[in-house]
Amino acid sequence: MKIIACGSVPTIIAPDKYFTGRVLQTPIIEKEAPARLRATLVSFEPG
Repeated sequence: MKIIACGSVPTIIAPDKYFTGRVLQTPIIEKEAPARLRATLVSFEPG
């Protein structure tokens, strides 16, 4: 088990080619190859 402290993973602004408006992405988990597991918290700003 790997424990990651809250706030230790940087949040990025999502690319415009995938979303309209300002969207923030925070990685939750990403496994190394050959696994293809990835989870991301996606936050949409109002407007």
